[in-house]
Amino acid sequence: RTTLVPEKRAELTTEGGLDLARFAADVARGGERLRAAGITLSLFLDPEPPLAAIARDVGASMVEIHTGAYSHATEGPTADPAAAERELVRIEVAARAFEKAGLAVHAGHGLTVRNVGALLRRYPFTELSIGHTLVSRSVEVGLAAAVREMREAMRPL
Repeated sequence: RTTLVPEKRAELTTEGGLDLARFAADVARGGERLRAAGITLSLFLDPEPPLAAIARDVGASMVEIHTGAYSHATEGPTADPAAAERELVRIEVAARAFEKAGLAVHAGHGLTVRNVGALLRRYPFTELSIGHTLVSRSVEVGLAAAVREMREAMRPL
């Protein structure tokens, strides 16, 4: 599988989802080539329900919802519980729209042991992209312990 993720030249990490409304025709052409090669198409998208039909129509089988705004609202100096709640609602509504369109729904970006549980209580994502926090934490406690901590944080309450 391949996930199309937008990247700006000066970005250190992805700061938003693919502008699918703008680039739908290009994504559809690229998606055809990928599918012809036996590669499943996934799209990294912001939590916007109208993108569900477009994602389906360009041939995606799955989407990864960008959780960056939620993560920023839960961590550090920008933490804002009301904003985090608004983002959880956005993510849940979008996830249900993508699911209704027949797409597998995943999520990721900025997820940590402190914010992943609330996300999973809103929608039962079966796959999450959690790399940076695991690698960073593993420097302090080792990879096995970092993974154990994340798995514990992901357990249903």
